[in-house]
Amino acid sequence: MTQLEERKEPRRAKVGALREEIRKGVESGASIPASEVLDRLEAKYRWPMQQLISPLAGEMSGRTEEGGKDRRRSS
Repeated sequence: MTQLEERKEPRRAKVGALREEIRKGVESGASIPASEVLDRLEAKYRWPMQQLISPLAGEMSGRTEEGGKDRRRSS
C-alpha cells in the first residue's frame, strides 16, 4: 500500500460510516418537516427567553419594571 492509499483509508472509512448512518436514517421511516420541529421548539422556548430578556432590557436602559424610574446616577 502506498502512502497516498494509507492516507485515504481513514477517509474511506469515515465516508462508509456516514453512508451507513444515512441509510439507517432513510430506512427509519417518515421524517418530520423541519418547520414543524422548529415551530415546536420556538413555542417551547419563547416564554422562558422573554422572561429572561425583559429584565435585562430594563437593566440596560437603566429603567426598572416597578416604576420606570431611571436608576443611573446623574453626573
